[in-house]
Amino acid sequence: MTMGKVIPLDANRKKASVAQTDTDVRASISKFLLAVIPALCRAIVRSTAAVGRLLVLTCCSMLITMLTVVGQPLRLLARLGAIAVLISGGLEYFDHWRHVRLFLVAGSALVFVTALVMCHEQLLEGMTGMRSRLRGNRA
Repeated sequence: MTMGKVIPLDANRKKASVAQTDTDVRASISKFLLAVIPALCRAIVRSTAAVGRLLVLTCCSMLITMLTVVGQPLRLLARLGAIAVLISGGLEYFDHWRHVRLFLVAGSALVFVTALVMCHEQLLEGMTGMRSRLRGNRA
């Protein structure tokens, strides 16, 4: 640019009306939202899935802890039941099998508790495997 050069100004140019400016702003906002909403929805879905997975993992961990705590008394109950069945069997043998129902009830209770212990062990093993898969381990 040189000194003294005249720059033509467009004095007759109309200023943009307020309504036109509002329309432009609304159009730019809608373009922005159309670009942002799909990404926002994907982020919400991912975070919701992560929170759900975390809740399931927490429930599994709590259930495993509860099963572990209950497991020791359950095994003790099974051992005491086996001892009770042996004692009642011995008493019935020496008493010439007068009260067979007592022996049958004790035996069926022992079978029930043994089945409960077996189910407990399998449930504990299954829940531990599920927790490890939820954590991302492929064990």
